[in-house]
Amino acid sequence: MNPTQSFVLASVVALVPTSVAISGEPVTSLVGIGSMPGGGPGQITATNATGSVVVGSAASISGIQGFVWTEETGVIGVGDLPGGDFYSVVTDVSDTGFVFCGESNDETGRRAFRLTLEDGMTALGEGHGTGGIDVLNVVAISDDGSIIWGNGDSPSQLLTPFRWTESTGTLEFPFPLLEGYVKDADGDGTRAVGFDYFYNTAWGSSGVGTFFHDHGEPNESSAEGVSADGEFIVGSWEPQRNSNDANAFSWQEGVGNVDLGRLPGHRFAVARAVSADGGVIVGMSRGNSVTTEKAMIWTPEDGMHSLAYVLINNYGLDLGGWQLKDAVDVSHDGRVIVGNGINPDGENEGFIVTLGSQVARCPGDCDESGTIDFGDLIAMLFEFGESDALACDTDASGVVDFHDLVAALFLFGPCDS
Repeated sequence: MNPTQSFVLASVVALVPTSVAISGEPVTSLVGIGSMPGGGPGQITATNATGSVVVGSAASISGIQGFVWTEETGVIGVGDLPGGDFYSVVTDVSDTGFVFCGESNDETGRRAFRLTLEDGMTALGEGHGTGGIDVLNVVAISDDGSIIWGNGDSPSQLLTPFRWTESTGTLEFPFPLLEGYVKDADGDGTRAVGFDYFYNTAWGSSGVGTFFHDHGEPNESSAEGVSADGEFIVGSWEPQRNSNDANAFSWQEGVGNVDLGRLPGHRFAVARAVSADGGVIVGMSRGNSVTTEKAMIWTPEDGMHSLAYVLINNYGLDLGGWQLKDAVDVSHDGRVIVGNGINPDGENEGFIVTLGSQVARCPGDCDESGTIDFGDLIAMLFEFGESDALACDTDASGVVDFHDLVAALFLFGPCDS
């Protein structure tokens, strides 16, 4: 193990609690992931079960380098495999926060790796240059760190999911007839979900068989995430075939598919991750270009809203100039959300959101004066359409419209009346 990897893991192991004791209600907060020394801000790929350990990659003095983050340590680089061009990214972390997986280069090409305190960064399987797999990406690690999933080219087949298990120490190709990607796996590593590019459909598979996401038509769909127990699967699907529009979806054992929709005025939405109980789903929604991307959150009570809207409107948080573009993972309890956006300095940077108690709202009080009056009605007219003036959006639809004007008239007067 090189000194950098030893320091990273020793620091994390020493500082990550084995259980989380909460005294009182957590405070809602938004923080940036920070930067590698001498490099740029980090981009986040995943968090552990409690949201206390976050992983990803960032520009460093040596090149793109994977990192591990905790509140106490900040961003710490993990180094890379020896022998190839400098590169690494940490793509997932075990629930305990002690075992990591990712991708790096050695003399044979792109390799999957596992990172532990005992063994450091270890390449998995045989490299492409020695007749093994050419790794495309590594996507998931089991709760205990004993199973790792990814995608690559096998010696006999292009683009197929692979699975590494600690018990065998080898890379396996469990779906020899599947041409597609694995995107995520459940906590024990037995159920994987992803995209079958031959049929353009989402898929999931376990030891007892394969199931397909199906809305009654052969429309394109992709499974992107799965809950810890494998009961909930989330992703995106086309309501109308070849429309280039997509909605987020969730799937549950015994319930089937639920269309989560997309944000108002947008054309594409994808659900990327789901809490353990299925009650919080996060992802991204956008219009015709990436410049319109917004991190989104869905709950059964409120439906889908932009994460920024919810933080400002429901939690009273000042975003301080942050633009939240994509939410990529969520803790098991749904209270910690991680993703990537644009920081107040205009740089791409990962963010960590912790949700505390919601605040009382006064729908229709556009100027936050404590009273809904004629000035608020005028403000609503100026904000008609999709707007960032969240207080004017009385029904939390994401759009200021005629319904909000009518609601404000009924609510006219002091907010506490």
